Amino acid sequence: MSLPSYELAATRTRAPRQRLRHPRELHHFGPLIHMLLRTPLLHAAIDARVCELRFPDPATGRRVSVPVIYAWAGNEIVALVTAGGATQWWRVLKHGYPIDVLLHRGWHRGHGRTVVLGQPGWSDAKRVYTDRYAGFPVEDPDIFVVVTFAEPTYP
Repeated sequence: MSLPSYELAATRTRAPRQRLRHPRELHHFGPLIHMLLRTPLLHAAIDARVCELRFPDPATGRRVSVPVIYAWAGNEIVALVTAGGATQWWRVLKHGYPIDVLLHRGWHRGHGRTVVLGQPGWSDAKRVYTDRYAGFPVEDPDIFVVVTFAEPTYP
């Protein structure tokens, strides 16, 4: 004799629900994001959260354009990436590098650098990012890209 369905459901073990994580990198949606950032009306819709970083790759000279989700603090923006991501564009910025940022429908010149756990500025970058995206878990292996703008009146 089999159990009624309401008793059978109680005997099944449920897998714990995994939390949905914030998208770390937008490389899957790159072409769409690039199109949105270059369309004035649509750019305004995503500009408060997404910007484009552009810099030349020192090894190849090829121009790299990366859309990122950012948090703004003073004359800096902070973007979150992961070491285990599919792309490793952020490695170029390890020791600091000149970078252009498409933000508020204009290009701004800045200096980008990566910040990892244990380096000065990592906890500040974490605080800025988690203040902007409350409830999003930032883990110790996470890497931040911090762009400091040369313009004192950014933006």
